[in-house]
Amino acid sequence: MSHKRREERRLRQASGDGQVRWSAMLRAVVLSGGAALLVLAALVPSESAISGGTYAPLAAGWCLLLILWAGSLGCDERMTIRIGWTEVVGVALVGWHSLAALMSLGQTNGRQALNAHWLILGYGLTAFLLRQTVRTAREARCLVVGMVWLATLLAGLGLYQYFVSSPARRLEFERNPEKYLTSNQINSEAESPEA
Repeated sequence: MSHKRREERRLRQASGDGQVRWSAMLRAVVLSGGAALLVLAALVPSESAISGGTYAPLAAGWCLLLILWAGSLGCDERMTIRIGWTEVVGVALVGWHSLAALMSLGQTNGRQALNAHWLILGYGLTAFLLRQTVRTAREARCLVVGMVWLATLLAGLGLYQYFVSSPARRLEFERNPEKYLTSNQINSEAESPEA
């Protein structure tokens, strides 16, 4: 009789292990996808985040990762949702901003209000999902090292632009403004705002 119970317990654990493996796989996808979206967010020009909606695809990516994370919760009953003051304040901020964006749709530039909404929604999902998926100190260190590496790389690029490429472009413009503007596909008419 005890042999039969052990066999039943082993079969239940084996079927549960498959679900746990799926949960771990989905969590890994969410964590790696989140890291990729963090890197992409640092590389996307922020000047057009509101006017052009360049951050909307990133927010859509975070929404997709939220769905995958929710799927990982369904596969493993042992996983819990971490909810603290950080999440409560984040939900309040995103909710308040969402309400403001919806209220301004008919009164101001609705497209820019929606773009700002996507931006704030992406920020909220970033904070929430990273807090839910980063579980170990090793994962946190890897994420921080990757972001410090990216910040160092972008700072180096900024220094190169400031000291090397921007002065060279200014000098080229001073030598022949008409040629510089046409080679960079900028309207060279005197009244044009681009020139």
